[in-house]
Amino acid sequence: MTDTTPTENLFSYGTLQKEEVQLTTFGRRLHGQPDSLVGYKLTTIRIKDQAFVTASGTANHRNLEFSGKTSDFVEGRVFLVTAKELEQSDGYEPAGYERVFVQLRSGANAWVYLNAHERESQLRFEVIAALVMGILLPVLETGRRGITYWAIDFTTMFEDYVAGALLLIGGWSAYRRKSWGTMFLVLAWAYFAGLMGSSFWAQLEETLRHNPSEPNNLMVVIVKFLLWSTCVTSLIVSFRRALREHSA
Repeated sequence: MTDTTPTENLFSYGTLQKEEVQLTTFGRRLHGQPDSLVGYKLTTIRIKDQAFVTASGTANHRNLEFSGKTSDFVEGRVFLVTAKELEQSDGYEPAGYERVFVQLRSGANAWVYLNAHERESQLRFEVIAALVMGILLPVLETGRRGITYWAIDFTTMFEDYVAGALLLIGGWSAYRRKSWGTMFLVLAWAYFAGLMGSSFWAQLEETLRHNPSEPNNLMVVIVKFLLWSTCVTSLIVSFRRALREHSA
């Protein structure tokens, strides 16, 4: 493979579909196929980058807005370009836009540009918390009980690992803006909130009855309370987000 071999899919829903823009940016006319990106809507924003306005011929630029609804889709064309042309495309896009990897309706994976503000909005509290918790939960549980505890109480360890896996999948799918991501994240937080709630209240009862089941019982209660509080908060926030997307 060389820089002159087209290996990258580039999905355009805006000015990169114009022949004059392609000739200016890449020095050749691109040949593409029609495709669409599901779960997004088109919006228009005003660009302040004067170099881009001059190159594209307009200050009004299309942008993608995630909706998560399968009934929403943005049509465009997917072009096969070289790695060098992909870099040239980066240089063409206005300040504030970045290139991300998505899956199109056809099943093909492609690069697409969207406003950085829209990308940053994907890293919400409940998404970050899910990714962090998904990693920490099995690590903390294994560190607390030891790997040999699998042989003593398989169910308890398995439940925590399942919760961690669900949170990781939910956080990843919401971050990558999968059509099912928001609802999956709600279900993941609901599962973990229920699991964590029963564990916290049982531990608190042991503490109040002065019948601790482990040496560092008070510390465990505090950690479980923090985890449970995070679960409840994330569940509420993700549920409200799902309702907004559903009614949009």
